Amino acid sequence: MKKKWFLIIVGLLTLINLAAFSRLAYRQWCAHSETKACPRQEIEAEKILVEKLGLRDEQIAPMRALRLKFNQDAAQSSADMERERMALTNLLMAPETDSAAIERVMTRIDSLQSNLQRQVVHNLLAQKTYLNKNQQQLFFALILHSCAMNSNTCINQEPCTNQKE
Repeated sequence: MKKKWFLIIVGLLTLINLAAFSRLAYRQWCAHSETKACPRQEIEAEKILVEKLGLRDEQIAPMRALRLKFNQDAAQSSADMERERMALTNLLMAPETDSAAIERVMTRIDSLQSNLQRQVVHNLLAQKTYLNKNQQQLFFALILHSCAMNSNTCINQEPCTNQKE
């Protein structure tokens, strides 16, 4: 009876390890294929802002430039964070636990997340300078409604499939 339970436990642990390895392998080699930001989402987000805020032509171009610059910077920060998460996963999967190395990686991840949050705030403050008082109120109400209350949508109404172009 003990041998049967032992074999069941070994089988379950093997399945768990295979699942973890498969996920790690997918994220390492497949998930980072050449995907681009969804242009449809970019266009939709801009349309929503123009429509809801009543942006004038002279406001659209600088806000677009800010958004594109932010998207580029945020993509780089996200890629850096993903690399650190992979490093953390590798450390956690190592046969010997190196607590000091794990702490260092976690500190770098915290720093990257903090920097990304700063980038978001600086971007919002930069966009705010192009808006009048009424537009600012509407802008932050949109952000509050779309992002803070429902982080899955964050201004864009439909998820993008991130298809290769």
